[in-house]
Amino acid sequence: MQSNIKRYLAMVDWQLRNLPKKERERIIQDLHYDMELKRLREGLTEDELILSMENPAEMAKRYGGKGEPMYASDVEQAEEAAYKKERERLERAKRRKEFMEEEKEGFKRSKENFEKQNSSTFAKIAKGIIGFFLAIQFLKIIPGIFGIIIGIVFSAIGVSFVLPIIIWTVFFVIRMTLLPFKIIFSIFRGFFSW
Repeated sequence: MQSNIKRYLAMVDWQLRNLPKKERERIIQDLHYDMELKRLREGLTEDELILSMENPAEMAKRYGGKGEPMYASDVEQAEEAAYKKERERLERAKRRKEFMEEEKEGFKRSKENFEKQNSSTFAKIAKGIIGFFLAIQFLKIIPGIFGIIIGIVFSAIGVSFVLPIIIWTVFFVIRMTLLPFKIIFSIFRGFFSW
């Protein structure tokens, strides 16, 4: 069921049929806007708004329409034309919405593919760079590790050569330290042996 405003506009459109289609559409659009604005400003219902408006024939005359009287068949024809126009508009809007959704879905898939390709490429580049820096860090550690190993080996070699010398030196120092006591002891033993 059509609203009263749409029926009124359909009747005005029928009265404007002698004008070019674009001009008629502009006039009807302007009238619709003005009617809605008046309804909101004055707080009118649709019926009150239609009653406050001019006769559709007189309204059409102001815009250069024919202004002929409308018969019941003309009203039905105007309503049918308005209904057909509305149905076409809704069908176009539906197709436009479907097209936009398809475009949006396509864009979304393209974006996902692009991100997937770039993320894998970026990941490869990032792994390569990180691997390179880790290799450099590892190469810095290798000389230190070799230095520690060489130090341990030479320490072991040094200990194996030096340890006997240290033991002999300690033994000699102890012997030399005790020598005066040994001499003194042998002297005393000589005195008391008689």
